[in-house]
Amino acid sequence: MKKRVLILGACGNIAPYLLPGLDPYYDLCLTDIVPHLDNKPINNVDITSYQQVYNVAQGMDAIMNFTVIRDDPDQSFHVNTLGAWHVMKAASELGIKKVIHTGPQSIRNAYDQDFDIVDVPRSPGTGYYGLTKFLAL
Repeated sequence: MKKRVLILGACGNIAPYLLPGLDPYYDLCLTDIVPHLDNKPINNVDITSYQQVYNVAQGMDAIMNFTVIRDDPDQSFHVNTLGAWHVMKAASELGIKKVIHTGPQSIRNAYDQDFDIVDVPRSPGTGYYGLTKFLAL
């Protein structure tokens, strides 16, 4: 039996390229707030709504969060930071132990192999994208 994987932000800049490699091995639940370019079935889920995230995450074995807003300060915070918190809260409450969040490597200010969470810079990057993804750590 295939593991069930929730893909949040399935129509964005990253997930569409990963789906062909994941689809043969996993039962994928694709979500976004926009239609998929290849007309794949999409569950309309707004990551800023905890209840929507919780509802769609029920019965999943893993969650992959590819959601992002870059330019608008309010929406960036709500999607990139609060949305990531909704994902982790739902995963915790539902016993989902495997969660992947995406974000820029630049929030760490380095690509070293000895990175530890206590080494995170106080003011990573510039702009809302890096800051809100940093806040989701």
